Amino acid sequence: MCAIEVQILEVMNQESEPFKDAFHCSPIPQAILSRDFEIKEWNAVFERTVGPMRLGSLLSEFVDKTSHDDLDALLRSACLREPTGNAASVPIHSQIVGGNGMVLTVSPLAPRDSDVLLLVTLQAVQSTDALDAMRRETLELERVVAERTEALQRTNKELEMFSYSVSHDLRSPLRTVLGFAAALEEDFAETIGEEGIEHIARISAAARRMDELISAILAVSRISKAPIQRVDVDLTELAENLLPELKRSWPSTEFALEPGLVVNADPALLRVVVANLLDNACKFASKSEKPLVELGRAQDLPEKPIFVRDNGIGFEQEYAQKIFEPFERLHPVAKYPGTGIGLSNVLRVIDRHKGRVWAVGNLGHGATFYFTLKS
Repeated sequence: MCAIEVQILEVMNQESEPFKDAFHCSPIPQAILSRDFEIKEWNAVFERTVGPMRLGSLLSEFVDKTSHDDLDALLRSACLREPTGNAASVPIHSQIVGGNGMVLTVSPLAPRDSDVLLLVTLQAVQSTDALDAMRRETLELERVVAERTEALQRTNKELEMFSYSVSHDLRSPLRTVLGFAAALEEDFAETIGEEGIEHIARISAAARRMDELISAILAVSRISKAPIQRVDVDLTELAENLLPELKRSWPSTEFALEPGLVVNADPALLRVVVANLLDNACKFASKSEKPLVELGRAQDLPEKPIFVRDNGIGFEQEYAQKIFEPFERLHPVAKYPGTGIGLSNVLRVIDRHKGRVWAVGNLGHGATFYFTLKS
């Protein structure tokens, strides 16, 4: 990315007016795409040199030449872009297109109004030598991608073996610990006294906690490997089926479910999302005077995302991305128990549906989780 492009991109990721000025006054042909690679806007130089009709064919060629992993990474980086990010470190992807040495570059812009945007830049290669060098770089990149794909396949195989080991080898000693702890309490309760029984209870609780963590790790593995079979899913009905179990765990919580929420997704994986978000909302609203959890669609936002909202403890917005990382916690486990993997599983499922998930919180005033699912 040349210096002028970096400067333009830095401005484009700031406020809206400087963004428009930089974009429309740029000497470089540029266009803005949606997350679905649909053309939303273009500048005057682009209009004169390329035109929106030709860009469609160039984008198709770009998508065909770019690996699925690179496209996913590009969209994911766009979802996670901060409005004031360092443009020099923005991930970009370039391909030779058009058969005449034209280089098409796609880079992520910071989301605005919950809309994920991509910036397209077109430049002509000035010489045959430069074009040959670009082609050699492309071939080298393809070789590196092939090697990394092979390494990734090996890693996935190793992870499968690890999951099998966790499921069978680690759980066996845990069952032994729990069994002997129960036997010790039953047979020697009078001998060891109340303090001894308390120690046994702590041992048993720790073993059960370990078993829960193992189950959570295995759930991550299953979610990553499960095939996606999309159908129209009534999200409201799915949530209603979860309510009996949720009400047993959180009897004081009130639920408000918007009727007729239909999305296109894998039913089993979507159940993981809804169950985790509703349970998470119940947990952090549980200490409110009148706990309330809502499920609905945000009609006022551009993507009309599904939301789960609670009136609980909330969180500081600066930690909004951290909460989706495995085993990350913003509140003490003693007050709000859990494995620390639930929201990470939500992110994995949404990613597999090519959607995005984000959270908006206010410490002491509840939180709202939004998600979209690409059709």
